[in-house]
Amino acid sequence: MDVRDLRCFAAVADHNSFSRAAEALNIVQSAVSHRIRELEEELGTTLFDREGRTIRLTEAGSVLLGDARRILQSINQAKERVQKAAEGEIGRLSIGFQAAACRRPLVSESLIEFRRHHPNIELELSPMTGQSMEEALSKGELDGGFFYRHGEPDLNYRHLYTDNWVLAMPSSHVLAARPTLRLADLRTADFIILPRKVTPILHDRIFAAFAAGGLTPRVVQEAFDESMVLNLVALGLGIAFVLDSLPTEFNGNIALKQVSDFDVPTDLCFLWGATTNPSLERFLAMLAERAPS
Repeated sequence: MDVRDLRCFAAVADHNSFSRAAEALNIVQSAVSHRIRELEEELGTTLFDREGRTIRLTEAGSVLLGDARRILQSINQAKERVQKAAEGEIGRLSIGFQAAACRRPLVSESLIEFRRHHPNIELELSPMTGQSMEEALSKGELDGGFFYRHGEPDLNYRHLYTDNWVLAMPSSHVLAARPTLRLADLRTADFIILPRKVTPILHDRIFAAFAAGGLTPRVVQEAFDESMVLNLVALGLGIAFVLDSLPTEFNGNIALKQVSDFDVPTDLCFLWGATTNPSLERFLAMLAERAPS
């Protein structure tokens, strides 16, 4: 018994006629008769009572018809799911993101819009560091990610924003009331920084900017992500440069100040590797509309 046998059988049952079933299936009547005869021989029972030109299902045929329709429906549904998956209408999309990236409306809005327009695609979101994201993309463990690019990653990317940096300090700090600041004003301040191993290229660019402004920072603490940096600043343990996408009034214990001679533009991008996931193609198309290169 195969799918073609079941289709022939169901067509004959639906049309109550071998000839009309053959027309519906676009095959010759003898082929339909042959398949029904082979099916009856395989099952060891008759499926139709034949009286001249009139046929009707036997009890065994009625039982088989119910099963045949369920099997054929399941096969059709499976084909539809496969086709939708191939077209990126269903499936799974895994996206990584650096926490600071989500402060940009384009990032959060694109994720919300994608989920709204593609509810049958499972969207898996993972907060990650830039280094771990690059590694996951290179290994094919992730489809794409929102990423602050430093240098030229060996992956595909689309530029979204160019951010810069502001100085975060306790609101009670002696420099918080100064209308303007330069790097030279920070010579006696205690700094909190990200360790070099987290983002070596960014670390080196920041320290090159310090040197150009005549500052050798007094580093008292390292912290592995921006949220930890900000918590330490709020506790009064030091000052730190953070991305300027932070809202000015996000924390009453922290003041955000521009430093006029500190300029380290940093690109927020969407990064992706070599993937055949058609759901990613849909996501990239949406990003291209919202953030054309």
